[in-house]
Amino acid sequence: MHENLIRGVVSVRRSIPSGSTAEVGPWLLGDSGISDPDVNQAIVGAPVGDPDAAIRSASEWYGERQIPFSFLLRDSADATVVEAALAAGYVGTRFASGDAARGDPVISC
Repeated sequence: MHENLIRGVVSVRRSIPSGSTAEVGPWLLGDSGISDPDVNQAIVGAPVGDPDAAIRSASEWYGERQIPFSFLLRDSADATVVEAALAAGYVGTRFASGDAARGDPVISC
């Protein structure tokens, strides 16, 4: 399911003329060209060795672009990254539909 989510997100971003996707460390980082954290999402696409460094790298990437974003993380598979994001001061929220209905947190920035 996670790979399907990543493929779908990349496809949608490519369809937006101002959208872009970057692979930075373990992240698939999306800039939709729209100032909306719900569509500018950081998704884990590879194993995370250092969760704190991963959070910093994504935060810096979006900070350089001055765009709001969110982390789309999975409770079980990304638990250490969720903990690092919360420790860094990000706030966990939950969607009420789709995959997030299973409890996948969206960490707001």
